[in-house]
Amino acid sequence: MFEWIRNLFSGKEEDIVSAMSIMQDYFLNDPGTSNLRKKIIVPPTPKKLNFVVKGHSGPAPLGTAKGQAMSCHITLANCINYMQSMIGQFRKPIDRWAHTQTLHVDPRAGKQFNAYYNRNCLKFFFSKARNAKKIIYTADSADIVAHELGHAILDSLKPNMFHVQGLELWAFHESFADITAILSVMQHNEIMQKALKQTKGDLMRPNVISKIAEQVGNAIFSISRGRDGRKPGSIRDATDVFIYQNPKKLPQKAPVNELARESHSFGRVFLGAWYQLMVEIYNKNIADKMGNRIECLSSARDTAARYVLKSVVRVPSTAQFLEAIAKGMIVADKEEGGKYSEILDRVFTYRNLIQPRVRMMSNTDWNDIRKNLQKDDQVVGHKNGLVAKLSRPRTLRLSDHLASSLSDCNPLYDVEVEVPADSYYEFNQDGILVDEVLPNEEEIIMSTALCLDTIFTEDSVGSDKMWEVQDNKLIRAFIE
Repeated sequence: MFEWIRNLFSGKEEDIVSAMSIMQDYFLNDPGTSNLRKKIIVPPTPKKLNFVVKGHSGPAPLGTAKGQAMSCHITLANCINYMQSMIGQFRKPIDRWAHTQTLHVDPRAGKQFNAYYNRNCLKFFFSKARNAKKIIYTADSADIVAHELGHAILDSLKPNMFHVQGLELWAFHESFADITAILSVMQHNEIMQKALKQTKGDLMRPNVISKIAEQVGNAIFSISRGRDGRKPGSIRDATDVFIYQNPKKLPQKAPVNELARESHSFGRVFLGAWYQLMVEIYNKNIADKMGNRIECLSSARDTAARYVLKSVVRVPSTAQFLEAIAKGMIVADKEEGGKYSEILDRVFTYRNLIQPRVRMMSNTDWNDIRKNLQKDDQVVGHKNGLVAKLSRPRTLRLSDHLASSLSDCNPLYDVEVEVPADSYYEFNQDGILVDEVLPNEEEIIMSTALCLDTIFTEDSVGSDKMWEVQDNKLIRAFIE
């Protein structure tokens, strides 16, 4: 925020006066933490990732339609500016949205307990929880607004991932969206100060940063009363510890305090690992006396953000996507000197996201890769070597790979679907292969079958549903 103000003072005097006069009362988090509110400068709409908020016309009281539009604008603009600043440290910032020039935002899209991104819009809904005295607007939550924005940012960084059938890719979309929500609220020193005070410096205890969507979480708890394993205070909490398990061994649904392969539930595996990394980087910064507590936490936030963004851009779309992201973050740390390598190795190993294994490596060398590079492939060098990602989009019909009788149970087996089939290679300084992630046919088929079974049993295909079939091809309509 202060950097934006400094830049502002290099502009024309009339622009400065106009912008500085636009203030809006704003929930730094959401109405569930109503003491965290203040008047805030309304930032301009970012130029490269343009958006339009329905009803955005100027300052207005909180809780009104115009006030919600202004709050959405503030959250989106500040979050986009932050994410672009992190991306800009290692590549060009995002030029445009994945599927549209202008992202349309509707703070009051209709009556239901939901919010979603559909490649053209962000839609936020509202509802009245049972026994509640007032309507809950999802647009009032900076966490929810930033979460949906996270889906849009990830889609812009990795657009080929949107339609792919892969349980781990689906889960990471939710992880990344929650990470975006955390990074968004951490733009405010008041939030970081509150979290440090709540936890007495131990940020692995639940706090205002780790809790996602407090007001909505409390509203849902008022309905379930904990019968589904839910705790009050949020819809998810990044301090909850979930260890990676192969999703094929998990149930599709489970109580909230247990792990399921449903994407929001399974996404908590990587969310928790990323959050723990950030906290442990903060603890190391404190131990190394890098500055005061806010400076150390801000640095940890930026490091964890930069590492995951670098990894997103560079790693392959693969059935074992969470392991690929973890390895990509380790490479990002190596690229920056390896200061936090022990933390990354320990946390990812503890969370079972990287596993020591003895395996045969292929005979691939750097010359083999270099000869076969294509337009969309990426090669990134670092002081210890280089990594190469080979992008190879692939579609299949599951009925061509499984017994034809299974199609009678699930008609989606006869539909063309996109599957993860990229490759990844890491070479040392001598051009010798030290790690690789190759398409695994068995894993691809298994993951695709689980995805299609989930979509079919959840009745998620059709008009106004999450998935659609167009020209006998399965495509995603929106993501929540």
